Amino acid sequence: MGGQARDTLAKALSGPGEAPAASSAAEGMARANARRITRYESNNWTISGARTASGKPILSNDPHRALSMPSLRYMVHLNSPGWNVIGAGEPALPGVSIGHNERIAFGLTIFSFGDEEDLYVYETNPANRDEYRYQGKWEKMRLVEETIKVRGQADVKATIKFTRHGPVLHEDAARGKAYAMRAAYLEFPGTAAYLASLRLNQARNWDEFTAGMARHYTPGENMVYADVDGNIGWFGGALAPIRPKAGWSGLLPVPGDGSYEWDGILPGASLPRVLNPAKGFYATANEYNVPDDYARKDMSAREWSDPNRVQRIGEVLGGARGLTVQDTVKLQYDDLSIPARDLMGLAASLSSPEAEVADALQRLKAWNHRMSADSVAATIYEFWQYVIVAKVSDLYVPAASRATFGDLDKRLVMNKLRAPDAAFGAEPVKGRDTLLLDALKEGLANLKEILGNDPAGWKWGDLFHIKFDHQLAALLPADQRAALATERYPMSGNIETVYLGAYGADFRKIHGASYRQAIDVGNWDNSLAMNVPGQSSDPSSPYYKNLLPLWVKGELFPMAFSRQKVESLKAESVTLQPAR
Repeated sequence: MGGQARDTLAKALSGPGEAPAASSAAEGMARANARRITRYESNNWTISGARTASGKPILSNDPHRALSMPSLRYMVHLNSPGWNVIGAGEPALPGVSIGHNERIAFGLTIFSFGDEEDLYVYETNPANRDEYRYQGKWEKMRLVEETIKVRGQADVKATIKFTRHGPVLHEDAARGKAYAMRAAYLEFPGTAAYLASLRLNQARNWDEFTAGMARHYTPGENMVYADVDGNIGWFGGALAPIRPKAGWSGLLPVPGDGSYEWDGILPGASLPRVLNPAKGFYATANEYNVPDDYARKDMSAREWSDPNRVQRIGEVLGGARGLTVQDTVKLQYDDLSIPARDLMGLAASLSSPEAEVADALQRLKAWNHRMSADSVAATIYEFWQYVIVAKVSDLYVPAASRATFGDLDKRLVMNKLRAPDAAFGAEPVKGRDTLLLDALKEGLANLKEILGNDPAGWKWGDLFHIKFDHQLAALLPADQRAALATERYPMSGNIETVYLGAYGADFRKIHGASYRQAIDVGNWDNSLAMNVPGQSSDPSSPYYKNLLPLWVKGELFPMAFSRQKVESLKAESVTLQPAR
């Protein structure tokens, strides 16, 4: 296979292709979405019985990842001597990472506390580039010879190099430098991803749950908890290297000469946790949530998600009583944008003599700040905020640095808009308002280029949509590709809402919650779940894409747990028996 053919195959296997972008603005908006997905975005919360209609806890979780067909996750109910657990995990991984057993329920989001990697920079020996300086002496790299079998061609030989810290990623012989990565998950025992879920699957109470989470090393998880005794809680699981030097956070490269060595791993017993919070619920959405009184908060990593989603979850749950499972499903599909609401508070006094801009302002001021599929104002906002971020970034980030640093964080942009300074001109407030109006005019121009001049055709769901193609679609003939695909459906939400969705250059939703659960701890059979587009990866199966219409409408299906409930709902059964 030639180089061009390999590149074509690699691109095809990377996922289904998207339609060509309608404009450079669409490409830019897609890139902005990608940058703001800092890590796997997800939501979860656990609610005390004091706030529910049943008097028992409710636990909800909708983990977000790249949306794919077949689905990333697979639902199972493992029932055998010593096991009775239901929920979801990834098909190649053992056990259930999200779900419940007969006594406890649990659900996860990524917890970015432990920065598990360091990039080490070494001085290499001019006489032998396979040696690096460590504690004043030249130390030999470990060389591993690999043989790669290539069909139709001769074997390829490769030499992989390792320092005492980890694999060598890059060598700069001209400057006498080598770079290697130290990763806790490559050297610390027990770090097979999600393997610790097996402990949670059999945990019976808070003590057993926290003992399991203390060894849930990879990935780091915000694991929320609820049990049949009425307890709720949270555990911040992490694999966190202890960096003893002041100012050494893991964010920047460090010398590999022995002056920057870890002092072990933070013991699991020292990780943060909360049991039965006074407010009656605990929610996470990948935001910075290290407790203020936590003794090791100085170890925290530096990259977390925007707090918009968890703030919105707190708004809804904070004043609520008598909550039901359906109420929490509704919250999973909540499409109110807090940044949109904040921006419209700043823009309330704006006006324009230009009819087109004035009409857009009128629509925005009458808007409920929800990114609903049928909303025109939602579309205007999405295009407007993208230009605002770019224009404010232009004021503070030198042009020569934009390619490296990109746009400012959206939260920083909003802070600058709330308290404009001299960067906006001699009259900062007036300069800010002018920037907002100019950005709106430019956003409308971008919008019209894609959707035309008639605002009646600017509904957000006309643009933002979901359509699943099979992962191998790019390798198939057009008729087979179409047969394996799903229909196209309009979507609500955006990257700022609890009902999260990031899109590509054709505004297809490519990131969000494929799996959802809403668990009634007082009655397991009253729980609900969803796995999109279907449970089966077989295109000939009726369960290949049957769940997508429910997912689009915000509906979940019964998460049957008891034998009686399962028997009442089953469509078919298969019994496997060993040959006699």
